Amino acid sequence: MQTDANGEFAFPDLAAGSYNATIDVNDLDIPDNFSFSGANQTVAVLNLPAGGTQMVNFPFTITSQTITVQARLGRDSTAATGISTSIPATTSTSLPLAGVILDLYPTEADAIALTNVLGRDTTDAMGTASFTFLRSADTSPGGGQDQIVFATFVAAPDNFHVVNGETRIEIRYDPSSATGASADEFDFLNTHVTMKFDALTESGKALAGWAAALWLNDSTATAGRAA
Repeated sequence: MQTDANGEFAFPDLAAGSYNATIDVNDLDIPDNFSFSGANQTVAVLNLPAGGTQMVNFPFTITSQTITVQARLGRDSTAATGISTSIPATTSTSLPLAGVILDLYPTEADAIALTNVLGRDTTDAMGTASFTFLRSADTSPGGGQDQIVFATFVAAPDNFHVVNGETRIEIRYDPSSATGASADEFDFLNTHVTMKFDALTESGKALAGWAAALWLNDSTATAGRAA
């Protein structure tokens, strides 16, 4: 019998009597980041009455944790003033930023001293960095584990992006889940922009020989003039 999506198993239509429930802790279907934490692999289920039920729980411990962190343009999932995108207005205007290098540490003191790093990753095309570490390595300042880690900014993908906010994020993860995501993100701004102007007639015909000018923070200035 295998457990279902809820981690439950059932043996229906048993005759009244005494039964033993046993788990195979060497089963290859058990995920690598879990380990059996019970004292005994066999549990006696005694005196099951006709039509009755009994529940047996086999305890497992999460041994490794996966944490994801985002890097995006803007602040808190909202594009910063002056950033325009081609994303439809019905979706977030915060764009993912690839190539950001991040580190993960067990405590804030470690993040400041750059000690006991849990892992390093670079954000992908979706702006996501992923860290997998042993929970035993996630020590708290007072000893033991506290389900709190700290992600720190290491480097931007190029000289055209700067951090727009904090460079260290505290991340709390659920002790009952092997995966988690940071509730906050690293935010960035562009420091350079490339603009393109097209000079066209009303019919769409290109007008050669026109010069363009760009004024910062002045929407009233004329952006084009005849050469």
